[in-house]
Amino acid sequence: MTLIYKLGLERNELGIAAAGSMVLLLATVVLTLAVQFARRREAR
Repeated sequence: MTLIYKLGLERNELGIAAAGSMVLLLATVVLTLAVQFARRREAR
């Protein structure tokens, strides 16, 4: 998170910061789906 901030705002590397943000978003979505899947499976 701090690296994305530094790249985007301090170093003005907006493309790399945007790509890093997309990777972070994708990781968050994957982890969220994995937890939801595990909870549903546990409830059965």
